[in-house]
Amino acid sequence: MTLLDSPSLGVGVRLTTSNTTGITVARAGDRNLTIGFLSDSNVKAQKGELVLTAATANAAFPPDIVVGTVISYSKALQDLAPTIVVAPAVNLDNLDFVKVLRFPDPTAAPPGG
Repeated sequence: MTLLDSPSLGVGVRLTTSNTTGITVARAGDRNLTIGFLSDSNVKAQKGELVLTAATANAAFPPDIVVGTVISYSKALQDLAPTIVVAPAVNLDNLDFVKVLRFPDPTAAPPGG
C-alpha cells in the first residue's frame, strides 16, 4: 500500500472553486502536499478550499474523492506558478482502516454492451 504523501506517488486533483487541475507532489518527511503541473498557472486558491481527485481519461483514481484542503497559497512575482499547499483529509499517521477501491469496477458491464 502506498500512502498519499509518498514522494513516488502523484495524484491527479482539482480545486473545487476553479476546477483547475494539477498533480500532488509530496516531500519526504512532510505530510502536507503541494499541487504542481497546474492547468491554469493564474489560479488563486482559497484557504479551506476542497481538493478532490480529478476526472481524467485513464485516471488511476475515481473522480471526486476528497484528498484534502488548501492550507496556504502564495505566488511571488518571479514565480511562473503559485505554490498551493494541501493538508490531507485524514491523519496519515493514524490509519486504523483503509478501503480499497477497485477502479474501474471490474464487475461492471463494458460500455455499449
